[in-house]
Amino acid sequence: MALETIAAADPDLMRRVWRVALEAYTTARATYHVSATAAGAPSSDGASAEALGRLLVDPNTREILHVTYGAVLQRRFGRRRDRSRRRPASGHLDAA
Repeated sequence: MALETIAAADPDLMRRVWRVALEAYTTARATYHVSATAAGAPSSDGASAEALGRLLVDPNTREILHVTYGAVLQRRFGRRRDRSRRRPASGHLDAA
């Protein structure tokens, strides 16, 4: 799973993902039938790499991550996307 890789390889990024998930959960849960609650969920601040990895095995926090993936994907996190494979006007990818 991609989030397991992120939690292991870049704990700071995973903290930011979890922070966005917690911020977006109240809105996101209105569009899903879910039972998870943000109350009692661990904070993103200062969470150890091990604690971040446990987010993915706990049913409550896993559900929060699941329903907030759209909000997480819309956040840029200060990283630049590789624009070398942009679609030209024809709609086809340039040859690599």
